[in-house]
Amino acid sequence: MKKLLFLTLFILCLLSVPICAEEYIFTTEGDFPMPYSSSIEVVNATHNVYTTDNIEAIQPLIDEGLVNYCEPMTYSELFDYTLNDPHYPEQPNLTQISAQFAWNKGVFGDEVKVAVIDSGIYKAASDFTFSNVIKAKDYTATSESTLNYCTDEIGHGSMVAGIIAAAHNNTRGIAGIAPNVKLYIFKCFYIDEKGAQKGKNSDIIAAMYEAIDTYGVDIINFSGGSTSPTVFKEVTDYAAEKGVLMVSAVGNSGAQSGNTRYYPASYPNAIGVGSIDSNGRRASHSQRNDYVDIMAPGEDIYSVRLGGYEKSSGTSFASPHVAAALALAKSANPHLTAEELTEALYKTCNPMEDRYSGHGSLNVHALLACLHSMENKGSFVYSPTESSGCAYLIPPEGYNVYFAKYEDSVLTDIKMGGLNTSARDFNKYVFYIWKKDTLEPYAGDIPIIHY
Repeated sequence: MKKLLFLTLFILCLLSVPICAEEYIFTTEGDFPMPYSSSIEVVNATHNVYTTDNIEAIQPLIDEGLVNYCEPMTYSELFDYTLNDPHYPEQPNLTQISAQFAWNKGVFGDEVKVAVIDSGIYKAASDFTFSNVIKAKDYTATSESTLNYCTDEIGHGSMVAGIIAAAHNNTRGIAGIAPNVKLYIFKCFYIDEKGAQKGKNSDIIAAMYEAIDTYGVDIINFSGGSTSPTVFKEVTDYAAEKGVLMVSAVGNSGAQSGNTRYYPASYPNAIGVGSIDSNGRRASHSQRNDYVDIMAPGEDIYSVRLGGYEKSSGTSFASPHVAAALALAKSANPHLTAEELTEALYKTCNPMEDRYSGHGSLNVHALLACLHSMENKGSFVYSPTESSGCAYLIPPEGYNVYFAKYEDSVLTDIKMGGLNTSARDFNKYVFYIWKKDTLEPYAGDIPIIHY
């Protein structure tokens, strides 16, 4: 079947549509021969730079070798979102997931409610404000608690909250992925009199139900888990029923007994998050089983800790990357359901060869581009940046969309439904819209949107 598809693509290559092909830019050896075609516009006559929306108009010049270069028109972008948070340079994980793309689009997680069920929040950290910590509640009855904070003796919860929502441009600290979300902090972990960390499952479940029923949160991040296969099942299913996204770490025993299942991450209605390292490979600590749904940075993550900032590793710190990315997606597309957001999250992952990587690693750029396509059904959405390129199209009913990569006129790759690739490869792809059964090409117009 794959050979047949490749052959069909080759035969029908003249029906292909290059990505960004609505306009071309080209230069000529000398002055453009008169008369000009109506489809050609002068960019700079002195330097013989032109554009055209009809490649056939300059094909004779190309055939005669008079065109120096001709390429699809792309767009540059202003990198005008700057951060003065002093530890931002120590957060390469944010670049790894393309979080800056969202910020450049003005997407910061506004109005999205995120519950962090963990060990509390560090009061003195300047990264959190009363405007984004809406509620804090201590279920352990072990520490001081007010409306906006509850003491974190462990530092784990503060680190998770910092990854999600540390304030931007306050000249102190770090930068969070979704700094404008509304945080709901539930302290369920504490240090007992023997110095051991404890988190009672009954407290965690009570906090989850309260987050859903009392505060109507959109997303729950739980960077912990239990090996019990039943204890979180009902609350996880209830969250899905209410349209709440449950994001949870898959566990850190990958180097030992990596097939151990932790819950709620291993439930179908939870998003189980594993860790990648700075090179995009599965971190050695990350769980090795088939219940991992998605990967995110989780090694040497720099965030808030007690008394300041430090690096730490674990799937605990990969999970809030995904929770924050979903908050960005939710704020940009508030009308989409939890199921639609999850589908887009998985669809836009960077592919990984590791079998324990689920759908792949988190890509915020691709996620937002895909969701923009869902909001503009029937339009071709393409989104090139300096480092990556994404393209998505929801085709007309009864049709499929294929993206085909050509190198030196040789077909080397086919992707179906959407494209998520490097900037270097982006313009090597063309897209086809064909009937599902007959491969008859779509004859209608497709609006093109640059995002």
